[in-house]
Amino acid sequence: MKWIVYRLTPPHRSMNTGRFVILSLLTAFMAATVHAQEPRFEPLTVEQGLPTDAIAGAFQDKRGYIWICTDGGVARYDGYILKKYLFKTASGQPLRSDMTLAMLEDNAGTIWAGTWHDGLFRYVPERDEFVQAVTRRRGKPGGLPTDDIHHITDAGQKRLWIHTYDHDRERGYMSLYDTGSGRIRNFSFGTNSIGYPINTYYDPSHALWFQGLSGLYMYDRSANRFLQYPIGSPDTSGMPYNPVIYQQPSRKQVLWLSYRSGPLILNRFDTGNRRYRSYRLPGPEARSNSACSFLEDRNGRLWMGGSAGLFYFDEQHDKFISYPLPAGAKDGTTSISSITADKSGMIWISGNTGLYTLDPVTGKLRQLSDARADGKAVDRITTFGGTALVDRNGGFWLEGRGGLYRLKEGSQAFRLYEKSAPSEKPWGRVYDILQVSDSSCLVATATGLYTWNTKADQFTAYRPSGQEQLQPLVFYSLAMDKNGWVWGSANSNGDVIIAFRPYRGRPRIYRNAPGDPWSVPYHGLSLVYIDPKNEVWIGTTNDGLVRYDRARDHFIRYPTAVLQETGTSMLNDEHVYSLYKDRRGTLWVGCYNQGLSRLDEKSGRFTPYNFRGMEKISSMLEDSKGRFWVGSALYGLHLFDRAKGTSRLFTEKDGLLSNGVLHIREDPKGLLWIATNRGLCCLDPQSFTFRPVTSDHGLPENVLTHDVAESLPDGRMAISSASGFITFNPGKLRVNRVPPQVVLESVSYYAGSSKGTATRESTLVAYGNKQLAFRYDENRLTFHYTALHFKNPRLNQYAYRLDGYDRSWIPAGGQRSAVYTSLSPGTYVFRVKAANADGVWSPGDASITLVISPPWWRTWWAYCGYTILFIAATWAFIEHRSRSVRRRNRELEENVNLRTAELNRSLEKLKSTQAQLIQSEKMASLGELTAGIAHEIQNPLNFVNNFSEVSHELVGELKEEIRNGEWETVAEIADDIGTNLEKIVHHGKRADGIVKGMLEHSRASTGEKEFTDINKLTDEYLRLAYHGIRAKDKSFNAELVTDFDKALPKAGIVPQDIGRVLLNLLNNAFQAVQERGRKEGADFKPKVTVVTCGSADEIEIQISDNGPGIPEPIRQKIFQPFFTTKPTGEGTGLGLSLSYDIVAAHHGKMEMRALASDGGEDPDRRTTFIVRLPVNSSNRNNQTV
Repeated sequence: MKWIVYRLTPPHRSMNTGRFVILSLLTAFMAATVHAQEPRFEPLTVEQGLPTDAIAGAFQDKRGYIWICTDGGVARYDGYILKKYLFKTASGQPLRSDMTLAMLEDNAGTIWAGTWHDGLFRYVPERDEFVQAVTRRRGKPGGLPTDDIHHITDAGQKRLWIHTYDHDRERGYMSLYDTGSGRIRNFSFGTNSIGYPINTYYDPSHALWFQGLSGLYMYDRSANRFLQYPIGSPDTSGMPYNPVIYQQPSRKQVLWLSYRSGPLILNRFDTGNRRYRSYRLPGPEARSNSACSFLEDRNGRLWMGGSAGLFYFDEQHDKFISYPLPAGAKDGTTSISSITADKSGMIWISGNTGLYTLDPVTGKLRQLSDARADGKAVDRITTFGGTALVDRNGGFWLEGRGGLYRLKEGSQAFRLYEKSAPSEKPWGRVYDILQVSDSSCLVATATGLYTWNTKADQFTAYRPSGQEQLQPLVFYSLAMDKNGWVWGSANSNGDVIIAFRPYRGRPRIYRNAPGDPWSVPYHGLSLVYIDPKNEVWIGTTNDGLVRYDRARDHFIRYPTAVLQETGTSMLNDEHVYSLYKDRRGTLWVGCYNQGLSRLDEKSGRFTPYNFRGMEKISSMLEDSKGRFWVGSALYGLHLFDRAKGTSRLFTEKDGLLSNGVLHIREDPKGLLWIATNRGLCCLDPQSFTFRPVTSDHGLPENVLTHDVAESLPDGRMAISSASGFITFNPGKLRVNRVPPQVVLESVSYYAGSSKGTATRESTLVAYGNKQLAFRYDENRLTFHYTALHFKNPRLNQYAYRLDGYDRSWIPAGGQRSAVYTSLSPGTYVFRVKAANADGVWSPGDASITLVISPPWWRTWWAYCGYTILFIAATWAFIEHRSRSVRRRNRELEENVNLRTAELNRSLEKLKSTQAQLIQSEKMASLGELTAGIAHEIQNPLNFVNNFSEVSHELVGELKEEIRNGEWETVAEIADDIGTNLEKIVHHGKRADGIVKGMLEHSRASTGEKEFTDINKLTDEYLRLAYHGIRAKDKSFNAELVTDFDKALPKAGIVPQDIGRVLLNLLNNAFQAVQERGRKEGADFKPKVTVVTCGSADEIEIQISDNGPGIPEPIRQKIFQPFFTTKPTGEGTGLGLSLSYDIVAAHHGKMEMRALASDGGEDPDRRTTFIVRLPVNSSNRNNQTV
């Protein structure tokens, strides 16, 4: 690559020489092969779908598409595919020739195309096709003079200027075409007056100018004719080719003209005063020169390129000055075919010696010896009318050999260094780069050590003096201390540490000494790090961490524990991968296998942080804000909290380009640049957003390595790659802030057959249509859209939503279509938005309204018919039913009366049956009491009988003593008889009370509540129930445990009803313990416990037993009527149900608590029934059961 540097005079500054003053001319071959500095182009050629490689022109329309006209037809490019348009005549016939030489988008947005033999065509976006607009009408007025169109110009007010040429007659024409009315006015010129092609220009007064073979022509609107202005120089007479014409942008009234062959005479014509001036170029080679291209740069300088080279117009001295270029042709000449400028102002020059760029500010001219597009060289360009195509996104397009080429943004921001000189072999691998001065670096490669002059960009092999014995010598890591010594780990028949002063003095070489623990390890010296305190640290792959002791001039090895145990203070890994000392003075050790460790230098103790993801620590950085970043070669990027020992992990899911982080560096703006094994990634640490930088963005190689990441003094960064190392300036990698233009191209749908046959896909063009309508069976829709942004369009991102169906935006990635199936009839709005390759989203969205009509049976008129039919049917049905209802009503009245009488009888029978059931239950409980009552009565009767017999005997004795006159004895016997009579009376009254209680229980309750002693009532029924069951089973015995609350108040209850409840519960308890006793035998001790307690407002009765308990499945059923667990015939199932109703009628509660079968905590109380009664209960609404 060659650079030629000129210092240029500002265009309006006076100079003594009147030309460029060349203050310095530097011509040098760069000593390094620099690949990525050369521009990269994205090609549009026949391989990508271009009809032919002969391009006549290209432009970008208002929607953002790139249109290209070629001699094989018209193609449209959207960043993804090239679409070729096939033209047909109005009658549907193919064209005689596909060649298209002119295209234009007018002010109204209509696109026009001029063909070689078939006239003018208009693009219809609603149908995405071209239709024939106007042609030659042979023998008829109103057509073009000829169908060969060479140029189209917008005349405004829906009018076009069309330049045609009749090749048979060698005559040119200009036609003014009214696109609204279709009227055409043709202007004819003489033979050889105007040729082809031509360029047209409007001066500040909006007068049309174009060049002819013998001068300029201007359209006089007032006279409706063209006026000719001959150039007037005798040197221009008889020129066989059209002149080149150029309108100077800064002075639109000035036109520059030159002929394409013959002696070069440049003519400047002022359209304002109609005057011209001729200029002859300097130098003998200009006599046969021809001009090909003009350009005014951003500084206002006018450049001209021709067969004699490049020239610059010195406006102050009113003459052209030659700008020499390197000679490249066989005859030693340099010819320029095209000059153009990109958006940044850089001038691009194409000639017979290749492609050049010229910086108009610095005057630096670069010959691009390796400009490439998809690996193919691009060494020659031409441009459209003297200017290149610059799209709305700032993209720069050039016409080159074989097609159209777009300059790849960012491709010139990177440089790839592979070898020290073109003739040298490649380095293969770069291990480290060390800056030793403002303009010099040391570069350690697989082929040796080099000095790199960063300003001259030259490499020189370097070997420290005194190292002749070290053959071969390869450095792996370099670091410079504050004393100017360079410390490096190297390999020369074994690993060594070398310390040397660049360019002076002899080096110090440290090798391993067998048996000496203070020498460097034998092998694995991979990393040299010098901390801010000037301490030298060495990381190894097999012996952990090593520190150089300057005072003793020996090395201190820190012990390692590969299988670290809890509490150990040694380094837990032998392989040290990275080292970093933060601003707090803490040394952090990144290990390959066990993660991150912190070293306390005073105690020599290590603190490990080896949680998941903190492994293979490749790089560490404390940024300008004090945040500590840790990179893992396997798991991603950590934002590490040194105080808490925790981290936030960023991975590919968060936008990181790859989890294989190799290096981390911070640029002056505070952005982090992360080298990964898939390319570069830029992180904004404020918003935590990532921006990838890969080969799609100009990076020469995506495969980076862990070896090098260095910041250079000129603001560049250097990173190692698979082929060498890459440099770039982060500040020059700008984000393209221009959002893409989103276009909704078409909607595809499947149209069903009326006969139910297979479906077919149809497509509707969405552009130009605000609303599309579909039938109900056309409800599988595919939307096709695109984002027109040509900077890495493959990286454009999309999001869409269907209003009326989707609740939020759906990310689509790079997918350019969206499919919806089985859409219900209704109105929807489809919206799509997009972001460019740098993540800048479009401010708005492209949308279209969709209406899916329902089937005929779901239309409004169908529903109206349904409504009318429904009303008529309803009326007929109601009328019919009314007659039937009236008839049925009469029948029902009779049936109701009959059924009412039957129901009354059934109700009375049911009430009687219910009363009988209840009385039966009462009698059943009474029967249970009979034995107990009999036993209770038997006891007092036995006393009465016994005392009666004793008294009878005493009466006999009394009579005998009376006869004997033993009056004292008589008195004593009389006293005994009296005592016996008192006992007889007592036990007789007791029997009477038992009988009355029995009668009380057996008679129907009156429902009147009485204040009753609950303790007494409970005790009485406990005895009755116990004696009743013992009367049936003489062998039955049970322990009765009572715990009556003596302070219990009397409660207002119906004694007969509550007694019935108590009797029922006590009988159940005795039967339960009796059943368990039968099963378990003599070892079981039956026990029934009765407890009363309460308060001033409520009393509670608890009846517990230690029987077998109640199984879980039936606990919820025990209070249901007619539910019983007793064998058939032994129970009615009404006992607990009636008891529950009685308690509820007293405004009380009744519940059951059952323990587990093993007895739980209290084995004597497996089952407990609890009755709670209020002390004072109103008689209102009381019902006796």
